[in-house]
Amino acid sequence: MNLLVEARQNPYKFYKKYTFHEIAAKFHPDHNSVHPEIFSEFKTLYESSLKPPIIIDEYALVQHIARGDLCDIYRCATGQIIKIPYVISKAANKLLGKECTVLLDFYDHAKDTSYRYYFPQVEKTFVLDKKRINVFAPYAQGPLYSLLDIKKKYPKGIETRHVVWMFRRLLVAIGYINKLEWGHCAITPEHCLFDVENHGLYLVDWIHAEQLGKKIQLVPKNRKEWYGKNKVSNIELDIMLAANCMFSIANINLHRKVKAFLQGCLLSGIQDAWQLHEEFGELLFDLYGNPHFVNLTMEN
Repeated sequence: MNLLVEARQNPYKFYKKYTFHEIAAKFHPDHNSVHPEIFSEFKTLYESSLKPPIIIDEYALVQHIARGDLCDIYRCATGQIIKIPYVISKAANKLLGKECTVLLDFYDHAKDTSYRYYFPQVEKTFVLDKKRINVFAPYAQGPLYSLLDIKKKYPKGIETRHVVWMFRRLLVAIGYINKLEWGHCAITPEHCLFDVENHGLYLVDWIHAEQLGKKIQLVPKNRKEWYGKNKVSNIELDIMLAANCMFSIANINLHRKVKAFLQGCLLSGIQDAWQLHEEFGELLFDLYGNPHFVNLTMEN
């Protein structure tokens, strides 16, 4: 695990292990001019480590990860991810309650299969000060990077060989949840986290999920243009959003046959993610032969 990922996970623990001077000696722009923004993040994490952590119930919040449409998302000292609405809202509490119901159902059906790694595992949900708070178990595999993180690392986009394994993972996730009569309804770069060390997918923010055929209650504010006229949870919406994610991360040299396949996924009428997964696999076999692991470097 690289140093920045380690610092993000728990800056309090990290800066007991390393001094700020040690980090500065390695990453300050005077010594490492390739990625000056990296030192800036180390500095921000160091400053946060000087403040006492926020305590919620039994959890010490050590890192603010993101602010979504309804919730602040934190990492806990013991590795859990915790979601807290930033206003008291019955609607937000209802959506967070639904998120737990959906994920518990997924996990119950996944049992010991690899599907359980595709989505967060609910550790605890409770109400505090009229706000429902969801706690998710630590991810058990490698470090996770959102498509936004990956695009930041590769501003010109990633090669086709990386795009294809990511899209295959998304089709597996979509196929699995659609079989259980659910749609994610918000497969966007912010919500697609990839474990590049193990070629894994971790799909987050299930407050957007709806049963197939139900009206979508919450559309991400910054991705409304991706939805067009889609107002209802359905398979083709999830596939269309996944394809848009791939176009957002691919470089200009995306293989023409892969590009054509993804463009086809933007059309209406697709009703079977598993069939699409099989067809995509056949295309990849024709292009590359048997599957093989391709490393995507995210080390600094």
